[in-house]
Amino acid sequence: MATPLLVAILLFVVMCGRLVSAQIDVQVAASSGARSASLLGHGGGIAEAERNARATLAAHGATCRRARVSVSGDQRPGGSVTVRVSCRVRLSDLVMLGIPGSRTVEASATSPVDRWAGS
Repeated sequence: MATPLLVAILLFVVMCGRLVSAQIDVQVAASSGARSASLLGHGGGIAEAERNARATLAAHGATCRRARVSVSGDQRPGGSVTVRVSCRVRLSDLVMLGIPGSRTVEASATSPVDRWAGS
């Protein structure tokens, strides 16, 4: 009688761990992307920010089904760059909890562009 309750509690813990882990990975990826863009400044910063954010997610083994990365801001020296990362985390394998297929986790980070970037 207690076994189904214990299994449900265990699955809930797994779900929470998966979501927290994904949130941390997404925040680290956004911060890493923003920092790399801010160091390059004008010219190549957007592409490098996206590449760096995706590489960070891959290196952390994020449980993302689909990751989206967007970069915005003023890349001129003295401006700031914002990177937003969103990730869909699969939850459909936790059937006993009755949770729908997935949940989106998002994070953003802003970094000032180095005044001497590109010099």
